[in-house]
Amino acid sequence: MAAVSGHDAIDQEQALDPKGLTARDSVRFWRDRRFDDLECLEARFHRHVYAPHVHDTYALGVIEAGVEHYRYRGEDHAVGPGELVILDPHELHDGRPGPDGYRYRMMYPTPDLMGEIAEEIWETPQAAPHFPEPALRDPLLARHI
Repeated sequence: MAAVSGHDAIDQEQALDPKGLTARDSVRFWRDRRFDDLECLEARFHRHVYAPHVHDTYALGVIEAGVEHYRYRGEDHAVGPGELVILDPHELHDGRPGPDGYRYRMMYPTPDLMGEIAEEIWETPQAAPHFPEPALRDPLLARHI
């Protein structure tokens, strides 16, 4: 596992502390063996807060309702419905709900899987991509995810 600023890389299941959940929160976590054991998460959080952590994977997902706030690359961000969250591996981040909570779907693809996808798109060998922006507003893409 890689470490960033004293934080060991963890998978999403480890990042989710069940003690921080309330009766209004819901979480569904699974792995898809077809795609390099892809971690997937569907959740609604009203009070749950993620402590600062890093992953060895990307974090890609869509906010379906409400607003998620998070700190990433030293800046605070707020994303809402129809916006995509795109975090590179080994980047320190946290997460917390806006006043009315948020509902989102996330997946955590490995750099190898992202490289394979890029290679398939470009039809030539590719390195895993880097995403300079941590969020993207694209309602059409968000609906497909």
